[in-house]
Amino acid sequence: MTTFNWKELMTQWNQELLQDEEIRAQLPPEVIASGWLGYPGAREEQLSQLEERLGAILPPSYRDFLKFTNGWRNTGHFIPAIWSTEEVEWFAVRNQDTIDAWLGGERYDGREPD
Repeated sequence: MTTFNWKELMTQWNQELLQDEEIRAQLPPEVIASGWLGYPGAREEQLSQLEERLGAILPPSYRDFLKFTNGWRNTGHFIPAIWSTEEVEWFAVRNQDTIDAWLGGERYDGREPD
């Protein structure tokens, strides 16, 4: 199976983000000094714990991304960060109020609507 080259993409994106003064203003000085917005890659144990917590197998490309960098500090102007294996959660867990509003106040139970 062909895998995506996360190192190439994230290194290029990292360089572009660090040239953006608005982004730099949001980062701690030690992150700017390090020249890297990522984190150390996730260990297999962390990935397995995430899959167990979610009750799902991660897509191979996402698993490879987390192995390369277990989260990301700042992705640009629209998404503040990419969560680590310890922070990832189902949308419904973090955003039940939004789901309820979309459904007109009905509580989502994970099943397809009738």
